[in-house]
Amino acid sequence: MDLHTQLEMCNIPFEILLRDDTSEVRFHHANESLSRLRNVTYERNASNAGRSHTRNLLAKQAQYRYLLFIDCDANMIRQDYIQRYIDEIAQHKDEERFVINGGIGYRDETPAPEKCLRWIYGCKREQLPAETRNKNPYRIFTPFNLLLTRTIFNYIQFDESVKSYGNEDTILGTELKKQNIPIYHIDNTLYHDGLDTNEIFLQKTETAVENLWKLWTTTSDVNNLVEESKLLTTYTMLKNNNNPILHLLHPIQKFMKRKILQKHSLFWLDTYKLYYLHKIDTTTAKK
Repeated sequence: MDLHTQLEMCNIPFEILLRDDTSEVRFHHANESLSRLRNVTYERNASNAGRSHTRNLLAKQAQYRYLLFIDCDANMIRQDYIQRYIDEIAQHKDEERFVINGGIGYRDETPAPEKCLRWIYGCKREQLPAETRNKNPYRIFTPFNLLLTRTIFNYIQFDESVKSYGNEDTILGTELKKQNIPIYHIDNTLYHDGLDTNEIFLQKTETAVENLWKLWTTTSDVNNLVEESKLLTTYTMLKNNNNPILHLLHPIQKFMKRKILQKHSLFWLDTYKLYYLHKIDTTTAKK
């Protein structure tokens, strides 16, 4: 509703395309009611297609030059959110290829303990000012709140081979860098309100590591991928130096999980990701 109100106030041609990727039935009525608003279209996927496929489908259906991707669990912070993007577009009007990333934010209120891990991770790792994000624009990047031109979309679409959670942003960021397409980070944040429980977030983290390993072992541009992934940078350095720490992590995996789930420790979450990547890598090598 806030998004629609802002678009109306800016007095510009617009459309809002909503696509439900098999959400729970209890959300259907609320979602369908949005289609009664002017220039709003709501549709549901027949089966779960994944975020990349759904985003690509929405982009192909869109009719205007600029595409603004917003995740379904995002909420407005600024009253001038749309106007901020309009102003930024005006600064790059002579450029045909560019991407603008608005950023992701988290509310100040501490959530329930069972959701603290995702909130702490978001506050510490994702909620970064544009000045910080612009220092490493392709690594600190998320499609959560993203504007790009249709020209860019025709060059680069979301990789539909990644159907599960995690690292579709890594793929897109490395491809944008490879194509020399600039990313401009601005302070135009949206709240991320869809906090997973600690257990689910850890499971999604494991899935993301699995996706990263698949990318690492199949990409034709390994160096670029490693450079843009902090986890791969650290892992390859330790592996290439035969550092014993990778093997020493295996016996303490249960200890690490307790620290992550009960103490919400990001240090142990980072360490666990190293362990999990090594586990996948070594297990597959033995087959």
